[in-house]
Amino acid sequence: MPAWIEFLLSGVCHQYPEHALHFQGAALPLCARCTGLFGGALLALVILLLTGRGRRLGFAPWWAQGVLAALATWWALDGLNSFLYAWLGRPWLYEPTNTLRLLTGLGLGLAAGIEVLPAATQCLLVEGDPRPVIQRPGELAILLACQAAGGALLLRGRLAYGVAAAWAVAGVMVLLVGANTLLATILAGAEPETLTGRRLAVLTAGGALLALAETGGLALLRSWLGV
Repeated sequence: MPAWIEFLLSGVCHQYPEHALHFQGAALPLCARCTGLFGGALLALVILLLTGRGRRLGFAPWWAQGVLAALATWWALDGLNSFLYAWLGRPWLYEPTNTLRLLTGLGLGLAAGIEVLPAATQCLLVEGDPRPVIQRPGELAILLACQAAGGALLLRGRLAYGVAAAWAVAGVMVLLVGANTLLATILAGAEPETLTGRRLAVLTAGGALLALAETGGLALLRSWLGV
C-alpha cells in the first residue's frame, strides 16, 4: 500500500495495527471497524445496483429502518465499549475483539448503503422508480447474508491482502466522493433536470476534491497533534 494512501486514510481511521485484520503478516490500512464500515457500504451499494435498484427513489420501510437503526446502535455501543476499554484498562460491557469490530462495521456499512442510494437517486435522477429501495424482509435478509459472507472471507483470511485492502479503500472512495458529490450538487442548487453529463462530471470532480481536502486535512491535523 503506497504511503500517501495510508496517510490520507489516517484522516478517516486511527489505524491502530492491533485493531486491524492481518493478511500474510501485514495489517490492512484501516482498522477492522472501518474496514467493515466502508467495505460493507460498498458491498451493499454494488448488490443494490446489480439487482436493479439504482433508480428507486423510496427509502426503506419502517420495519427495515428499525433493523438498520439497531445495527447502527450496535456499532456505536461496540465503539464506545472499545474506547472505554482502552481508557479504563478493563472491559466495560465485554472484551473488545476485532471480530466484533468488523461485524458492527459491516452492519453500519449496510445501513449506510441502503440509506445513501435513494438519497442519491432523488438528487440526480429526473424520473425514478417510486418504490422503496428494499420492500420485503427477504431482500434485507439477502443483504445481511452477503455482509456475513464478506465478513467470513475477511476473518478467515480467504482473500489476498491486495484484494482486502482494495475493497476497503474503494469503499472509502465511493462513500466519501459520493457523499461530497451530493453535497456539491445541493450547494450548487443543481436540479436533476439540469444535470447534463458534463455538469455531473464537474460536480463529481468537486466532490472528489472535497473528499481529498477532508481526509488530507484530518490526516495533517492528526499528524500535527501526534494522535
